[in-house]
Amino acid sequence: MVPVSRRGKGPPLVTGTKPTTPRSPAIPVGSAGWTPSLLAGIGALALYLLLAPPAVGDKDAAEFTLVLATRGVAHPTGYPLYTLLGHPFVALLHACGVGWAYAANAWSALGGAVAVALLHRLARRLVADARGGAVLAWLPVLLFGPNPIWTFETTLAETGSWHVAWSCGAALLAPAPARQAGRARRRRFRPPRRRDLGSGLRPPGWRTTRRLCCWRRP
Repeated sequence: MVPVSRRGKGPPLVTGTKPTTPRSPAIPVGSAGWTPSLLAGIGALALYLLLAPPAVGDKDAAEFTLVLATRGVAHPTGYPLYTLLGHPFVALLHACGVGWAYAANAWSALGGAVAVALLHRLARRLVADARGGAVLAWLPVLLFGPNPIWTFETTLAETGSWHVAWSCGAALLAPAPARQAGRARRRRFRPPRRRDLGSGLRPPGWRTTRRLCCWRRP
């Protein structure tokens, strides 16, 4: 509380500080906050491994199976990151007695499981302030995870599952700046407050009049 003097007689006015708006609690970053997302990824991995065939599929599956097995070069753009990360995984499974075709398909299944886990985490962060956010975060997982178009990418040697996984991982870093930008826009286009209208003894100034004329609801 800060006393403010005024001209004339009478005790000084006392002005108070603005009440700060309590911030919503952030989702814990530790292992406890990731537990539901990890469970979603493990469930998706089990489903995709169960659906993955032990044979080579159509489209580019035969080419990617050969590329992952021999650490070769695929058609342009060559998919170097996909090949360099997938070859040790496929070679390890083959050393354990798994066939080359199923090992390559399992690499796509792993990418689909990572994508589902990151999708759940992203949804959980976006609905953190909503009521029942923990339940709403499972909605995109249940709609997207078992979709037949998606399971086709996660059960054959294709790059689509890892593309979605990398996209979800990149989007997971975006919500915080996006929320800050949204708050900045709301502060910029806020409606005039009651005190800006002036009292009955003093008409509003030109700044208030300009705000009333130019303000539009966002």
